[in-house]
This record gives sequence, C-alpha cells and structure tokens, in this order.
Amino acid sequence: MFKHVWKRFRQVRLNSMQKPMPKPMPLSTLANLEQYLELEKVSENVYSNVSTLRVPFGGRGIFGGTLVAQSLYAALLNVDEKFRPISMHCNFLVAANTKSRIEYHVETLRDGKNFCSRQVKAKQNNQLIFLGSISFRSERLEGSSGASDSPKLSHYRRAPIVGKDIPSPEDCHEQTEVFMEWAKNSKDNVQLQKLAKNPQQLLDSYDAEPCKWRLPMDMFDLSQVAPEEFDKFVSDRVLRYWVKSKSHFKSPRFNDVAIAYISDYFFLSSNMRLNMQEMFTSSFSVSLDHTIHFYDKFNIDEWLSFSIRSKVCQDDRALVTGEIYSESGQLVATVLQEGLQALPAHAQLEPQQRKSTIKAKL
Repeated sequence: MFKHVWKRFRQVRLNSMQKPMPKPMPLSTLANLEQYLELEKVSENVYSNVSTLRVPFGGRGIFGGTLVAQSLYAALLNVDEKFRPISMHCNFLVAANTKSRIEYHVETLRDGKNFCSRQVKAKQNNQLIFLGSISFRSERLEGSSGASDSPKLSHYRRAPIVGKDIPSPEDCHEQTEVFMEWAKNSKDNVQLQKLAKNPQQLLDSYDAEPCKWRLPMDMFDLSQVAPEEFDKFVSDRVLRYWVKSKSHFKSPRFNDVAIAYISDYFFLSSNMRLNMQEMFTSSFSVSLDHTIHFYDKFNIDEWLSFSIRSKVCQDDRALVTGEIYSESGQLVATVLQEGLQALPAHAQLEPQQRKSTIKAKL
C-alpha cells in the first residue's frame, strides 16, 4: 500500500513540475531557424525547447536534424565563446514526439585551454531519446600548440565544379518544381501517388521550412537520370544539390547549429535515389547514428553545395556520406550517417532493368 501511494505521489509531483508545451508556431515563423531552435535554461546545465517542434511530412517523429542542432546549441551555451565545434557524434535512440518538451542535459567530459568536450543527453518524459558527444577547439590556440611554425598537412576532396559537376543555384530548381515534375512523370508509381495524394500539404510543409533548396531535376525522378549514371557502381555515384538558410543569424556561432540541422535533410532518403530506387518509397527508414566534422567558417545564408554518396548497403543497413562546400569551393563540413532502410516488396534490385524500362519509355 505504501509503495503504491509513494509511486502515485511521485507521478503527481513529476506531472506538476512538467512545463506545459508552448503553443504551436505558425508555419511562417518556422522560416526563422534561430527562433525555431531557441532553448531556455531549465536548471544548471539543462535546457529545453521554446517552440513546439514539428514532424516532417510523412515522418513518425520530430525531425532528427532538430535533435542534432538543439543538442549542439545546448553544448555551445555551456562552453566559452572562444570554442568552435570540430566534431559531433550522435545516436538516435527513440523517436521524439510533439506532445511534451525535450530537455537537453549537458555533461562536461573535459575542459582544457584549447580543447573541451561535452556530452548531451536529450530526454523526453525522463526517457533518453538521443545522445550527442561534441568536441570543441579554441579558434586561437594557446601555449605550445599555438606557437608551432611547422608546416601543416592540408587536403580534401575537391569541391564540385559549378557548371560541370553541378549546375549553379540559378540553373537548379526549387523543390516544388522538382517534386511536381516527378509526380507527373511517375503516374504508375503507387507509392508516390499515395505521397502526392495531397501535394499542397507536402509543398506547404517544405515551403515553410527555414531552408531554401535548389535541386537538379534528377534529384527524385529516375527518368531524368543520365543513362551513363546507371553504368556506375553505386558507391561511385554522387547526388548533389544546393541549400541555404532563409534568414541571417544574430550570432555567428549559430551557423554551426544551422549546418547541424541541414545535415540531416534528404540524407538517408538519398540512399534510395543513389541505388536507383524511387525516393520516399522505402517500407522502413530510420536513422541510427549521425556524425559531423566541422571545417572552414561559412555563412549559412549563402549557398552551400551538398554532395552525397552511398558507401555501403548490407542487411537493411545503409551508410551514407556527404561533403558540404561553400560556393567558393571551401570544405565546410563532412557528414556520415548509418540508418535502417528496407525496400518495398515490389522493388527491382538490378539498375539495368530500370535502365531498359526508361529506354522503352523514351
């Protein structure tokens, strides 16, 4: 009897302590990413979302990029402003819902003059839903680390050449145009027709996002893919597009938070397109882990190119990598994600079969 009463007392106390959810944001307000991802301090080293977080169209939980970005933001609020993130390693544990707030608990793993580390545990209703580990580096190294005049190694995969590897942002297309053209060309795709049953709802959802995209016409539509792409080994294919924020940020530090948000968009779903399967038609797709390495400084309200590759697919596990570059060709970040992704029963595995189908249509 005592145990029952005590359990009931604890539950009532927890319920009374839980803050009510904020009112849902109008879609127009979401366009300001800095406002949408804002956090408030709940207690020492604990932060919570201010806005009601959204589930993307067709999603089963809050957008993973939101958890990545807000976890990084919470860690940034916990370190000196001289530090900038150099890497972030994330694990998605449980899908987050919109019914209650998310609390970000920041733990100090290490504090040094030039480097520090934080671990962020995102919890909803006291359940651990997300784990992030972030390493920071001082922008100006102190002591012997900053005094070295020795040469430094420097190289990375070159940025895509605009006009050759990727059209300019002006020559690419808005996501609305690309999606509608795909829907028009894929009238025999039952899965797509289910997705496009209410196209305005989908288009409104993307238009309300805090980002602008410029996509190639073959981003979704396999009938637009160049024939030589089908002859390439899957891991040699690259899917590229442009992205930037709709708004300018008050704090330059927020650029890294924004890139964390953007890094999860179209990422795992691009694995379908790189394997010459229709995007958004997987029977099951969920992110498991997500890693970002940060490099050159950038402005998120200027165009960035995102190059995505499918490195490994095995046992319904997909490993996808990406590089994000500034329009001038500087490497901004690298991204790696593993997810579970299952094909629908009617999917054809041989790219050559898809190629012959497209030739027949032409």
